[in-house]
Amino acid sequence: MSSRTRATALGLATVQAAGGADGAPAASGAAAGGVATGGVAAGGFAAAAGDWRPTPVVPPLHADTLVAANYGRRVLAYLIDGAFAAVISSIVATVVALTGGFTSARPGSIAINGWSFVIVVAGSLLYPLLTLLMQAFLGYSFGKRMLGLRLVRSDTFTTPGLLRMIVRSLIVAAGSLVLGVGRLVVYLSALWDPARQNRGWHDRVAKTWVIDVVRGPDPLRIGTGEIVGTAALSSSTPLQQPRPATSIAPEPPATPDAPSPASSPTPAPAPAPAPAPAPAPAPAPAPIISAVPGFGPPATSTAPETLPAADEPDVDSTRIAAPAPSRPAGIAFRLDTGELLPVDRAGVLGRDPVSPSGDPAALLLRVPGDSASVSKTHLDVDPAPWISDRGSTNGTRLVRGTVVTVVVAGERTALRVGDTVRIGTRSFTVVEVPAR
Repeated sequence: MSSRTRATALGLATVQAAGGADGAPAASGAAAGGVATGGVAAGGFAAAAGDWRPTPVVPPLHADTLVAANYGRRVLAYLIDGAFAAVISSIVATVVALTGGFTSARPGSIAINGWSFVIVVAGSLLYPLLTLLMQAFLGYSFGKRMLGLRLVRSDTFTTPGLLRMIVRSLIVAAGSLVLGVGRLVVYLSALWDPARQNRGWHDRVAKTWVIDVVRGPDPLRIGTGEIVGTAALSSSTPLQQPRPATSIAPEPPATPDAPSPASSPTPAPAPAPAPAPAPAPAPAPAPIISAVPGFGPPATSTAPETLPAADEPDVDSTRIAAPAPSRPAGIAFRLDTGELLPVDRAGVLGRDPVSPSGDPAALLLRVPGDSASVSKTHLDVDPAPWISDRGSTNGTRLVRGTVVTVVVAGERTALRVGDTVRIGTRSFTVVEVPAR
């Protein structure tokens, strides 16, 4: 069986090994801390590209890295959009004029009516309507795209949507009714934004924000990772829980032995008198001599001897049996946010997991918190322990020591205590807990 076949059977394909480049084999001696079992060294095989890799996991996008758009560039984008609107309106009006849509009742006057009027009005509204729809569902107009600007929601940094764009436009339209200069004041209000994000009144009411994707990241770009708040995600590996103290049981016998050597050096002069009492144990045979005369009591002398002999085995057996009552250890997943998810039976894990078989007794492990990058039902889990990716969108990676491997979708991957599993931008660590 080739190394590739053995790797696929394990459900793992090496993508990064300690001391090597991505996808390159590691040193042949890197057996410790590897990801393969059964004698396959970590990184000892190369992964074929394009035939099995799930969608790669992308790092999260932090909100505090977004950059507010410069006000001058916003004005320039507005002028570019105005120029596009004027060109389209002029083209429509020219076509209507050439087709005889304009009439002249008397010299020096031009009249338009009927369908010609409807076409001219529609032509003047065509680009503004197109711009509204583009910003609602794409996050930019032609002018904004040319200057590297994007319009996003100020809370989720996604496209604004039609309702927010209508509200935004209504605020601007309402400003036009105030002394004819209200619209200009609405646009200039971005200059005195208390949050220093260059958001005008129309942006604040509609909860939108114009950002610069030339100097900062673009949250609307396809393939961008999950957007998280200003608080950075904890990347530290959670500490493992202490293992059950089953191995401590044999230590009590060692503790009585420890004092004896400790006491011997301290009372060094005492051992001299100790030999004097040593003859005292000689009376112990005295009972045996008392039994020699042949009286019936010899049976009683043997009875006391058997009693302590019976007691001692009981004590010994109790010591030996002490480790036996200890219950076997169980497996749990400790999330990167600290929650502990015990795995006591087979089930599934995800953002809002549902048992594929509909079994009400199946274990459903829900990943709480910021879990947008985790699929609804991301993994099959089992206390054996093993996991199996269910074809998730952002895939699954196993971190064992210094080696990171991609978990092949649909294949079981064995876990060890201390392994870290990455699901989207979240992660959990396999820990050992007392069995329930």
